[in-house]
Amino acid sequence: MKSKALNESATVTKYRELSAKTVEIDGLIQVNTREIMALEQSGAVPKAPTVSDSYLDVDRELLNGAVYKALPPAAETLSNDIVLYHKIRRAEQLKITRAVAEEHLRAASIDYSRELLTQHEPEIRSLHRERALLLLKLFKINGDLEELRKKLLKGGGLVAHPLDGCRRSRRRPSTMRSSLSMPRQCWAMRSFPRRLGTSWSASRH
Repeated sequence: MKSKALNESATVTKYRELSAKTVEIDGLIQVNTREIMALEQSGAVPKAPTVSDSYLDVDRELLNGAVYKALPPAAETLSNDIVLYHKIRRAEQLKITRAVAEEHLRAASIDYSRELLTQHEPEIRSLHRERALLLLKLFKINGDLEELRKKLLKGGGLVAHPLDGCRRSRRRPSTMRSSLSMPRQCWAMRSFPRRLGTSWSASRH
């Protein structure tokens, strides 16, 4: 049975969006981590900013060139210590954001998996049914072979058929062998002459 094409549901769409978002966040974490390492290697030490660092200069972005005369040069940029402080705080924020995205992605993945199972339900059930029928047929064939071996043994047949899988090793089969392994009659046929006090070579004369 051929699989049907999947329809893009809201769950699938959200799952794809969250997957892409987690990749994006991972990329931001890597960039931020590299920047932190570079600042630390330069000798910077995290330092919290003060009010004067942020608000005692003109908001040049807000004015956006709408001035009558040229503004004085911009104030000194933030020190590396303050930049490092912000980067470390950003790392904490990205970590929290990544955890929330992962939680939502996990929930979406579960619902997405349920949708896939629902869409493929007939195919899955059909394959399970085919497998069950094959197993039942195999067990029946094994039973028929077993009955035939018993019949031959009772009739005096001491030599097992080559397809029975009998080995020449004297080691008895393990009790842990499965129901599909070599039948006990195989071993009975091979060891039967010894029970009469004869060897294999003697039994053929």
